[in-house]
Amino acid sequence: MGELESCGCLFYPNGCQIDLKARSYLLGWDKRVIGIDISIERLDIADSNAKIVHEIDYTIDAIKSKILKLIKKPSETLVVCEATGGLEYTLVDVLHDAKIDVVVANPARIRDFAKGHGFLEKSDKIDARVLQLYGQQVKVSLAKPR
Repeated sequence: MGELESCGCLFYPNGCQIDLKARSYLLGWDKRVIGIDISIERLDIADSNAKIVHEIDYTIDAIKSKILKLIKKPSETLVVCEATGGLEYTLVDVLHDAKIDVVVANPARIRDFAKGHGFLEKSDKIDARVLQLYGQQVKVSLAKPR
């Protein structure tokens, strides 16, 4: 499985290293990408700019104070989360109200993407990073405001 480093690089078991920012630049992607793994009580976050803490409570107040406050350019930010049977609605609605682009990804596609990149283990922290990578490397469709 690939290991994530705070330097913005991904290290695979075979010794290969990928600079995630360089990869995004090569794809013509200049937006900040934030991957958020959603559970009932908390959000695990992977930020391409490494400015947002990695885990917060899943409340509207926490989203506003720990995520929205740190996003200086909403038009240059993309947030990627998985469809969770409706659990994602609060997050998506708050982000849309702040004019931030959101992708609600199909969990099966995210899992296939993760396996294809060597992420065989599953944890909330790894899932958040995989969602971030997915947003950087795949042409995505934005969620429409409800």
